[in-house]
Amino acid sequence: EEAANLYTKIKQYMNAVMCYQKSGNIPKQLEMQIKAFENDLALANGDLMSTNVSRMMAIFAAKSYLAKEDTRDEGLRVLALAQALEQTAQDFLQAGNPKLAACCYERAGAIEEARNALISINDLSGALRICKEHHNLELEIDTLRRFKKYFKLGQKFISLKRYDEALACFKRIDSDNPNYANSLELQGDIYCKQKKYSDATICYESLFWINLPDDRVCRIAYKCGYAYELLDDFENAIRTYQKVYDIDPNFHDISKAMNHVAEKLRRKSSMHQSARYTDLRIKDAVSHEQRISQNLSFDNRQASNQ
Repeated sequence: EEAANLYTKIKQYMNAVMCYQKSGNIPKQLEMQIKAFENDLALANGDLMSTNVSRMMAIFAAKSYLAKEDTRDEGLRVLALAQALEQTAQDFLQAGNPKLAACCYERAGAIEEARNALISINDLSGALRICKEHHNLELEIDTLRRFKKYFKLGQKFISLKRYDEALACFKRIDSDNPNYANSLELQGDIYCKQKKYSDATICYESLFWINLPDDRVCRIAYKCGYAYELLDDFENAIRTYQKVYDIDPNFHDISKAMNHVAEKLRRKSSMHQSARYTDLRIKDAVSHEQRISQNLSFDNRQASNQ
């Protein structure tokens, strides 16, 4: 090792490599292999072909560095310098190590290949991390679709305001899925955004058959009541608002909402009664006119006969 130190000082790194190898100091041996390559590359003005031997030794050292978290970044840096990232990734895939292959592909900018390597070992979180960190939205969507994560995919489409695609995802969620109730509620919310209030009430009403916490029932019933209100279906609006009131009379402005709808219902009823009364008056007037007309016709016929 003393000799290795001396060789290092005079930049005879290959000799230092052999000394550390003889002494059994593997970490220093790997470090010198990288130093030798970097020195050769500098002397060759960046010509990789002139550094063939030291390059291969540096790649070997870099692969060893990848095995440990604390030296992985240095290993990737050396592989990038040696222009060996993608070849090393393929070597790791053939050796059955997709995770390290993904690291190499990602550093090389081959994002889809990195994602695919992680998919091969069912590493969803790792695959999604790569997509998000590199701002590859369509690849993220494809990843969620491949893993059949329809709820997360639906949420992603909502954030993108791609509501029809979100609905298609939520409708694929089975009733035994833990996110089934959440998906139904979000479907109702989307239909409200699209002003399809009748469809929204169907989704919300379906949730009343599921055993949910009281605060959740209040939230859903409130939204359902509001959807009915927008449909001018005031009877059902009051019915669903009543569910909220029965559980928590202090929920948001539920009392005010109920009174508001009750007033609308009274006006609607009053208008119907007024319309019915008007219709009857018109019918009476028409009937009266018809009787007068019939009487005049009869009188005219009698006068003509005389």
